[in-house]
Amino acid sequence: MGSGWIDLQRNHPQIVNMALRAAELTVALDQAVRGGNGCLTLGQMSLLAFVFQYDLCNLNPDMKNLLLAAGSSPWDQLSMICLFGLQIYSDVVLFPNAEFYGIRPRLARWLQAALTAHRLTEDSSTDLSYWEVILWATVMGAVAAEGTRHRHWYLFQLSTIMVDRELSWESLQDHLRRFLWWDYTFDERLSKIWEDARAVAITGNKGGGPVISDK
Repeated sequence: MGSGWIDLQRNHPQIVNMALRAAELTVALDQAVRGGNGCLTLGQMSLLAFVFQYDLCNLNPDMKNLLLAAGSSPWDQLSMICLFGLQIYSDVVLFPNAEFYGIRPRLARWLQAALTAHRLTEDSSTDLSYWEVILWATVMGAVAAEGTRHRHWYLFQLSTIMVDRELSWESLQDHLRRFLWWDYTFDERLSKIWEDARAVAITGNKGGGPVISDK
C-alpha cells in the first residue's frame, strides 16, 4: 500500500507525504484492530489521526478560485483530486466527522468539480501516466457520494475506466491497494460500487466493446 504515490513525488511532494502518512496510520490501525503485539492504543491512534487531519486541512488552498481559474493547469487539478480523495479517505477510515456536518457530500461535489476540470484540460503528459490515481479518486468519490445525486456521475466515470482498461474485480482491487485502502472499511462498499458501475457499463455499452468480467 502506498507505492502508487511515488510517481507523483516530483510535482506533488506535499500530497505524497500526506498519503504516505495516511498509509502508515492505516497499517497501525489495522494492527490495533487485529490486536497485534505492541500496537498503538486507541488514545494514541486518535491523537495521531487528529494531527494528520489537522495537517491535511491546512493543505487546503482557496478551492473555489483554484477550480474556477481559467489558467488552472492539469497539475493543479491533479493536486486537488488527490487532496479531496485523501480527505474522503481520512473521513471514512482515520478521523470520521459527525454525519450532520455533511462533509462527505461536499467532498464528493468538490472532487467531481476537480475531476471534471482535469478532464476538460486533458494533457497527454499527465492523463495516461496517472490514470490509476484518477481511478482511486473516482472510487473515493463514489464512496463519499453514497445517497446523493452525484453518485451516478461517479459510477459512469468508473464504468468508463473499467471498460477502457478491461478491469476485472481482482485487478481493480490491486490498483486501489497501490494507493490507500483498508479492506475492513472499504471491501463491502467497493463490492456494491463495482456491481453498480458494472451495470452502468453493460447498459451503456451498446457498441459491442470489451465485456467486463464477472466478479
